[in-house]
Amino acid sequence: MKKLVIRFIENWFKYTQLKINLWMLRDKIRYYRLMYSGKVLDIGAGTKPYRELFDEVSEYIGTNTRRHYEINNLVPDIETTDVWIEDGTSLPFEDGTFDGVVCFQVLPLIAHPDKFFREVNRVLRTWGYFMVTSDYLYPAWSEEDYMRHSRSNLVSLARENGFIVLATESFGGIFTTIYSLVIRYFRSYPDRIKAVKHPLLKAWRIFWLLVVMALSPLSLIAGPIIYLLERGKRRDYNYTMNQFILMRKRL
Repeated sequence: MKKLVIRFIENWFKYTQLKINLWMLRDKIRYYRLMYSGKVLDIGAGTKPYRELFDEVSEYIGTNTRRHYEINNLVPDIETTDVWIEDGTSLPFEDGTFDGVVCFQVLPLIAHPDKFFREVNRVLRTWGYFMVTSDYLYPAWSEEDYMRHSRSNLVSLARENGFIVLATESFGGIFTTIYSLVIRYFRSYPDRIKAVKHPLLKAWRIFWLLVVMALSPLSLIAGPIIYLLERGKRRDYNYTMNQFILMRKRL
């Protein structure tokens, strides 16, 4: 029973935190999706949650790494993984295989992003599109979370590895960031409570967890309000939760 309660708390906070960012990310994909057709590769696809948005593509290949699931003690997404890879710096495909490549929110997990961009360039056909989104103002969320990428860093990676930058945007402004950080902090509270030995400190943390749980239904209202306030923010690169870049392989 105790484990079920803890799992419910974690899942509730996770849902209330992620929904705003998922809405905003879907907005970005919908805006640029018509540039994609033919054969598309999704690197770090997970459960392929954005597959249905690319309705003009003829084939959508999803890749994942077994190491990510093992390190983070997760159940592998076997049904939605078409190809298992070691990491994004060595893709088991011939040169010029794909018309487009996408990589959503997994770039921080790639230790050598320059090699990754070069490898994507290799498997793309000439003038093929490469869309990347990446965490910016957000804490590490995986055991293999290596770094954050600013807009200028993403632009440099693109230009130095054979791409033309078509668009850069931000999504998830300052209110989204604060909201997500607070929720993420309290998501960690069950583990923080278990780690504490002193009974008074343990009681104090339990008290605040109960307070937040009592107020958590308000997130069903706060989430949509924040989304409506910040969905139009596209150039707030320094105070944003996420970065977006769309590029094209040059000759």
